[in-house]
Amino acid sequence: RITSSQTPASVAAEQLNAIVPLLSERPVAAADRYYGSAVFLNLIRDIECDLLVRVPSNRRYYEEVGPRYAHQRGRPRKDGPIFRCKDPSTHRKPDHSCVGTDDKRREVSVDSWDNLHFKGSREVCLTLIRVTRSGATDKKSDPRVSWFIWTGKTEPELAEIWSTYKLRFSIEQGYRYDKQQLLWCAPHFRTPEEFELWTSIVAAVRDQLVLARPSVTGERLPWESRYRASTPQQV
Repeated sequence: RITSSQTPASVAAEQLNAIVPLLSERPVAAADRYYGSAVFLNLIRDIECDLLVRVPSNRRYYEEVGPRYAHQRGRPRKDGPIFRCKDPSTHRKPDHSCVGTDDKRREVSVDSWDNLHFKGSREVCLTLIRVTRSGATDKKSDPRVSWFIWTGKTEPELAEIWSTYKLRFSIEQGYRYDKQQLLWCAPHFRTPEEFELWTSIVAAVRDQLVLARPSVTGERLPWESRYRASTPQQV
């Protein structure tokens, strides 16, 4: 729960700061558009994790200050040329590009620009990534062009950006399913140990439903797709 004195960005930073030291490998944190801001990047700057965030198309980024401005008169510039996602005239040639296909064999092209930053977070260098899916319907829930930022010590694998980010949605829906269908938060236990035991039981039930998908025909409502794998709820 987020209190009135907190923000989603501060809570997410606290959670990352608590869990990352417990992991044996450097993780990748995938976040939604709310977290694509200078405020959040400043909060997690010292946390040892890579970050993949989907960002709105109205964001503005800045290049590094190049030699063109090094000897100008007056106050030194802090930001280089602006990069607007919605304005192709501000886009320089991508530093990296790749073309592939999604799980439905539709073309996906990915371009990236290195060494950009937010004006409010000049110390955090980021990579801006544009994913263009030719087979998308271009609706709000299925955009043809999506923008992402990546920060971290490793270089992003452009061919895996879209498939990696999709995992975030399945994780969120998994928690929602646990709460609504498997009654994860319904019982009122007296001790943390009892709740941990109940959490393990709920997780075991969910895993068995996932493993049972190939063995049963899921019950689907008339408007649900019959070409996708059955969800745990349909199982």
